[in-house]
Amino acid sequence: MKHARWMFVLLLVFFVAAATVVAIGCASGDDDDDDADDDDDDDDDDQENPCGDYDVVIDGQTHLPTHSTSNWTASLAIDDANAITGIVEPDSEEIDPYDVTGQRIDATTGFLQGSFDTPENLADLCQKETVFFDMDFTIVSTVFTGTARYFCGSTDPLDWLADLNATGTVICGDFSQ
Repeated sequence: MKHARWMFVLLLVFFVAAATVVAIGCASGDDDDDDADDDDDDDDDDQENPCGDYDVVIDGQTHLPTHSTSNWTASLAIDDANAITGIVEPDSEEIDPYDVTGQRIDATTGFLQGSFDTPENLADLCQKETVFFDMDFTIVSTVFTGTARYFCGSTDPLDWLADLNATGTVICGDFSQ
């Protein structure tokens, strides 16, 4: 009997001590839920760079000679040397997303270069596999304007197809930084 009482007293002391530790922990306001902290950190990261892996995202339109537009989204990363890399995602079933490179010249100007497979709707103008382009552009605040020069097969001036104006809006990021 005596042994059972001691076991009961030890269990009681253990439960009281455990309850006290839990009560102190809860009263301190310290949140030990590491997963919740990690989620908060992820939210902070998203707020620090809402553009994901890119510095600037632009919704744009290239103005075609037919008085229509070709819509696209450009996601651009700018490194410490002001070199630009990114991707252009045309709103077209005929042109797949394609890589671009370029340079930020100053806080408001830059240029891009890239190429894409010649779409079926340009087959009459360009019988080569690839259409190349060079684009000089300006971004002031969130307003994007540029001129794209398109070439058939190479960037040789003899392969020039057209110069087309482009406009757009910066929907994420700040080009000047």
